[in-house]
Amino acid sequence: MNAWTMNRRSVVGLLAFVAAILFALVRSVSAEEKPVDPAGEQKDIEAVKRFLTATHPGKSWSDGPTRQKNDAIGTAYPDSRFYCVFTRPMGASRSDMIDAMVRFDKDGSASEVGEGKRVAGKYGPDPQSFNAGLMKVAKAEDAKVAGAAIMSLLIGPYGPYSVAAGDVQVTPAGEEKDPKGYTCKATTGREERGRKVNVFEVRFDADGKCTSASYKYLGSLPRCQSTRLLDENPIMRPLAEQDLLAMGPVAKTYLDTMRPKLSADLQRAIDDIWQRIEKGERPSGPRYYGQARLLTHADPLVRSIVEQNLRLLGSEIIADLKKERDVATGDLKRAIDDLLVIIAERKEK
Repeated sequence: MNAWTMNRRSVVGLLAFVAAILFALVRSVSAEEKPVDPAGEQKDIEAVKRFLTATHPGKSWSDGPTRQKNDAIGTAYPDSRFYCVFTRPMGASRSDMIDAMVRFDKDGSASEVGEGKRVAGKYGPDPQSFNAGLMKVAKAEDAKVAGAAIMSLLIGPYGPYSVAAGDVQVTPAGEEKDPKGYTCKATTGREERGRKVNVFEVRFDADGKCTSASYKYLGSLPRCQSTRLLDENPIMRPLAEQDLLAMGPVAKTYLDTMRPKLSADLQRAIDDIWQRIEKGERPSGPRYYGQARLLTHADPLVRSIVEQNLRLLGSEIIADLKKERDVATGDLKRAIDDLLVIIAERKEK
């Protein structure tokens, strides 16, 4: 064999190797989220605004439209594009502001995904809306990818949270299709008071159709804590501080919104708590300050903050709550009993 033949074979082999790599890269890109050029994405954003203006006249939002994409979405919905708008919690609900996930299909038609409706007596996202354009779910690995995609399209108080297929646990496990379908669960995100705050569950039936989808946010939410940082009640001050420290950086929009409306002293208190958040300070851990005594307080904001705090502390304070209940009477006793039932139900789950 002469040198020319050997060199020619080497070149042919090298070209074949390069072609194989390029083919694999093309397949990888097609299986994941297809890139959109900036001009095309801006065109989508303007289309989202027009669509929501027509379907939700007079409504607005605080964030978005923003493209929602990850590997799971790209694989599970190869011919769809998703954009989200949402309204950050500001301490009080706003009926004129919305959350929405908009889907563009292959021909550019827009529809709202997960639009709320009553399912089995409970209000939540419409699971059927996630089936349009969804990949075939025929085995557990398919359910893991499709489940992660749907979880990533659910909107929580701070918008959607991107879930990877690797974060999802599927039951029953294994490759064979179970006649009852699949249940996908994921608990992910930052930790607050020792637990991750984002809890997801998606179910598929035996035909691979999504039958339910839920996103529970277990973290603290703004409930006018900033107005209680200098409260005369010695129980309320540490409660407000601990809640804001637990929220961490996500509290910034709320604090920035509230600060100009408050007194100079409260503005300084907000600046102080934000500096502590920026330095990485977090709640000191589950603590009970006697909050249960405020469950029937005349001020609904106080009741709301106290109830949220006690629910978050959960099973850590059952013994304290039972002591309070034993000496309480009337409405307060009933309120503590109701709270103990809620905490016990969460513990069982």
